[in-house]
Amino acid sequence: MRTRDLVCYFCMSDSCSLKSDRRGRPYLTCGACGARSFIVAWRDAVRSLALVQPLVAARAEEIQSDRAAATAAAGLESQVGAALRAMLQAQPDASAAPRGEVESARAVGTHR
Repeated sequence: MRTRDLVCYFCMSDSCSLKSDRRGRPYLTCGACGARSFIVAWRDAVRSLALVQPLVAARAEEIQSDRAAATAAAGLESQVGAALRAMLQAQPDASAAPRGEVESARAVGTHR
């Protein structure tokens, strides 16, 4: 599999490439949407790419050729977006906590 054969998991275009940062850590970057996915566990990422890439490519092709699939994908996209926005709004803001609580969380190691 060449790196230009990779399909972006976010926008499903085939313009994803494998790069490395200044420290040599690998990541995927999409030329179409600009998403970057850093690879933390190389062995697991290689296994995932081998298993998931054909499925993502097939789904992208189906969405491009089938209007009903494209409509369903757009509906799912808006649902996922709404769920992610709700999750972000529900997260407590660490900067709003009193300084003592933040310091004690750091001391215990329970901060995010």
